[in-house]
Amino acid sequence: MDILKRVHSFSFYLFILITFISIKSTWASDDMSSAREILKNVAEEMCAEINQNREEIKSDPYLLKILIEKTLEPNFSVEYASRRAVAVKDWKNTSQANRQDFTRAFRGVLLNFYSTGLREYLNSSDEDLDAKMMSFSAPVRIYENRIFIKSSVSGKGRSPREVTYKMIWEKERWKIYDIALDGQYVLKLYKADFKEKRKSHKFPWLIDYLEAKTEKILATRK
Repeated sequence: MDILKRVHSFSFYLFILITFISIKSTWASDDMSSAREILKNVAEEMCAEINQNREEIKSDPYLLKILIEKTLEPNFSVEYASRRAVAVKDWKNTSQANRQDFTRAFRGVLLNFYSTGLREYLNSSDEDLDAKMMSFSAPVRIYENRIFIKSSVSGKGRSPREVTYKMIWEKERWKIYDIALDGQYVLKLYKADFKEKRKSHKFPWLIDYLEAKTEKILATRK
């Protein structure tokens, strides 16, 4: 299966994870013990919001865009994810302008990635989201400013899946920068795709590549 098709096959589960981390999920940098309870509380609030606005979201792509940006932007470190998605030497050797342009283009891809998850779920199921479909393990510290949390996601007619997400302490809050389904990390898949493309293209080409992907997806939704 194509690398990015495998990424998008995760979209339902990954959207649920990113949606449940609302703007209220700011934790003390040295306190990981409260993370699990915060996630549970946020899950209940976000499930209620999505369920109440389900039909409007399904019928209006603009509302979907607002919801994704609302949940993704404050809680996802696009800058750090962008840096981790490419080879270290590529990031170090390119210009600051290219880094900024790549981050902006990668942001567009990620926004569409998560909106695909919600769109596919709403179009394929009439089942309401239920916070009880998720359970969380205790956070584990990777480095001083990074942690990961594992969770199990289940639902009616769906087998339980293990979802793990990595977070970094950035700007006085924890932010997600990578997510895995059954041990398969999203950034690892993107990084493999970019590495393959770099064999025949220079780094700036990746920016055009990502922008073209976003434009193609947006064109299909008009």
